[in-house]
Amino acid sequence: MKLTVIASALLLQMAVGSGPSAEPKHLRYERAVAVSESGTNCAVLDATTFAHAATESLNDMRLYTESGAETPFTLTKSETQPDEGRPAKLINLGLQHGDLVFDIEMPDRPYTEVDLDLNAKDFVGTAHVTGLRGRESVGTDLGSFAVFDFSAQHLARNTAIRLQESDFPTLHVVLHLVPAPGVNTLGVQTGIVAGVSVPPSREAQTIYTPVAETSVITQQGRASVATLSLPEHVPVERVSFLVAPEFR
Repeated sequence: MKLTVIASALLLQMAVGSGPSAEPKHLRYERAVAVSESGTNCAVLDATTFAHAATESLNDMRLYTESGAETPFTLTKSETQPDEGRPAKLINLGLQHGDLVFDIEMPDRPYTEVDLDLNAKDFVGTAHVTGLRGRESVGTDLGSFAVFDFSAQHLARNTAIRLQESDFPTLHVVLHLVPAPGVNTLGVQTGIVAGVSVPPSREAQTIYTPVAETSVITQQGRASVATLSLPEHVPVERVSFLVAPEFR
């Protein structure tokens, strides 16, 4: 397993032109930024920039031309784009051969994830998803996705279906649930599916950049432990796990 720590990227936007004369003699670190001769330019700031800054806000950073003239700039933090389009709607909910089946009317935009609101605990199962366009009877198989809840063992819960970016107007879902190990029964009924939400597409969300990685994972009882060294001042927001393909 490989563990990667990533942070949201900051964009340095600069207006190239003549600024006030200045001498950057009091600055300790410097790096080159490639810009065009005119207009507005952008550059992504990496973890090294944060590590050499006095504070996380980078308020001690300055930008100079080769001639020594200070150049005005703005810092923009990449953020999640607003969710546009109509919300997802759950329709045709029913039971079929012990499985929960339903359709989702998807928002009119690309999406990469569907979050199921399930009124159940201590279960494992799969959600098989088919994408539909118009009135076609045979759709596109988008795959089967694991869902689970291990509340009795004080462990994780996952009810998210993570897709490749898609834009099917309708998704058909067959949800197969069974009791989690150690649990005797699970009453499967339509009331388990309380609703559906669709976050903005991952492609339209925050831009992230890796700041630390490790492949050294140690086992301590049932826990897998990884230790990483992070650069100073870097605003870490997300951790990504790369699991070995043979792991099930």
